Amino acid sequence: MFAIIKSGGKQYRVQQEQTIAVEKLPGEVGAQIALRDVLMLGSGGAKGVTVAGEPVIADACVHAEIIKQDRFPKVKVFKKKRRKKYRRTFGHRQQMTWLRIGGIEAPKDLLSGLSVDKPAKKAATKTEAKTEAKPAAKATPKAEPKAPAAKTTVKKAATKKAVVKTKAPASKQKPDDLTKLPGIGAATEKKLHKAGVKYYEDVIKPGDALLAKLEKEPTLAKLIRDKDVVKEAKALAKNKDKKE
Repeated sequence: MFAIIKSGGKQYRVQQEQTIAVEKLPGEVGAQIALRDVLMLGSGGAKGVTVAGEPVIADACVHAEIIKQDRFPKVKVFKKKRRKKYRRTFGHRQQMTWLRIGGIEAPKDLLSGLSVDKPAKKAATKTEAKTEAKPAAKATPKAEPKAPAAKTTVKKAATKKAVVKTKAPASKQKPDDLTKLPGIGAATEKKLHKAGVKYYEDVIKPGDALLAKLEKEPTLAKLIRDKDVVKEAKALAKNKDKKE
């Protein structure tokens, strides 16, 4: 079952055991909170049922635990007035709270309708094994042994092909300059290198192992999932391929 909640003027689609970042909420790390602005409840799936509130569903609640109090990546603000010699640059980091969704509580009259239907098991397809007797293979005369010189030439050709196919390991490549991405400085680049993010491709398509490491650093995970960061990484990766 999923729910759509409202917090800090924004809407979030949440499920059980999911981790989300919202605008700062009061409370210490480890505290349990209840989010009662539930706009929609649904069972999910192809035949799922959804219930919308007017605007909020009465007696519905989403329980969550505060796991971290942090701040969003810095946003740079630049102001300028033409022909007035006025220029100002400053940054802002919005405070946020990381939540782990516990349980979704729905009204009793809606629980029956929101029960998730279990998918039907696919019927096992039976395949009949055909055991046809194969005709015995005719005995073919043995080929005459080849000259030793021919064998040596074949072995040399095989070794040459093996040498051509071998490529330099990818680990020797220099890591990309991640400071070219928006919101990433030298300090953040070092943290990303420690986490395993060294190339633009890691930002565009992070693997499962890399995502598992980034769960310990939610700030870095939020940063590389930013749309502007991914868009810039794709552009830089294309330019790098052209140069190569």
